[in-house]
Amino acid sequence: MDLLSQILYAPCCSYEDISDHNNLRKDFQLQTAVGQPDTHIIFRGDSGFNRPLLIDWLENNKARLQVSYLVGLAKNSALKKKVKDWEETLAELYTRFSEKQRYIDEFKY
Repeated sequence: MDLLSQILYAPCCSYEDISDHNNLRKDFQLQTAVGQPDTHIIFRGDSGFNRPLLIDWLENNKARLQVSYLVGLAKNSALKKKVKDWEETLAELYTRFSEKQRYIDEFKY
């Protein structure tokens, strides 16, 4: 298992500390998931996981390893501009229905 795979799969299998990674290669969950034709892995990470190396790996392996991903983005001026209309719409819906609103979409960034 290469280092990037190890970094990706370890948190998915509840191995948060690098000292646990020796056990990762014997982990039943990982052995069940990796290489099985009907297994689809979904990686979800907050903005701290949003690194070019990881995103490139996920993109390059998504078909071969059946990996999907959802990674958060840290707030910045370009992102705020991109989502401004959505935020205004959600605020109007919150005012109208008095319930938290959520909008999920994808876009090129």
